Amino acid sequence: MLADDKGHQNYKDFIRKITFQTLKPLRHVEALLEEDSFCLLAANYLLHRRRRRQQQAVNPSLPPLPMEMAIRNYNYRNDAV
Repeated sequence: MLADDKGHQNYKDFIRKITFQTLKPLRHVEALLEEDSFCLLAANYLLHRRRRRQQQAVNPSLPPLPMEMAIRNYNYRNDAV
C-alpha cells in the first residue's frame, strides 16, 4: 500500500487521462475505466508499445503493436496468476 493514497489516485487518474484517447476506439476497454485493472492494462500497453518502437528502430519492417495484442498478452498473464 502506498503511503500517499492521494498521490496514488492522482497517478491512476493521470494514466487514465493519457491512455484514454489511445484506448477509446475499443469499446470493451471503456468498461475497465472504473477498475484498478485499467491502470495495469494501460501501463502494459505503453510498455509493449515502447518495446515495439525500440525494435522498429532496429528493424523498420516490423508493424506497430496492435492494441488487441497488448490486451491479449495482459489477460493471458493475469489468468495464469
